[in-house]
Amino acid sequence: MTVFGSARIKPDDPHYELALKMGAAIARLGFTVMTGGGPGTATEPIALYTFSALLENLRFGFGSALSVIIFTVTFVLALVAIRLMGRRALLEPMS
Repeated sequence: MTVFGSARIKPDDPHYELALKMGAAIARLGFTVMTGGGPGTATEPIALYTFSALLENLRFGFGSALSVIIFTVTFVLALVAIRLMGRRALLEPMS
C-alpha cells in the first residue's frame, strides 16, 4: 500500500499528523507502507534515471554515456575497496 503525501505541508499540520497515524496503523496490520518519494525526481535512483533517458525518452547517446560513467565510477570504487581491504581479505573464506 502506498501512502501519498505532500512535501508542501509542515509537520505541525493536522493532515500531516493524520497521515502519519494512518501509515503507522496500516503498517501495524502487516502491510508494507511506502511514500511517493519526491519532490519530483529527487529520490529517483540513478539506474532508473538512466533507463528513462535511454529507453523512454529515446536519448540513446546520453543514456549510453551515462551507463559508461556509472560503470566506470563503480569499477573504480571496487578497485579502491580491494586496495583498502587487501588481497588477503578477498582470498580468505568468510566464517
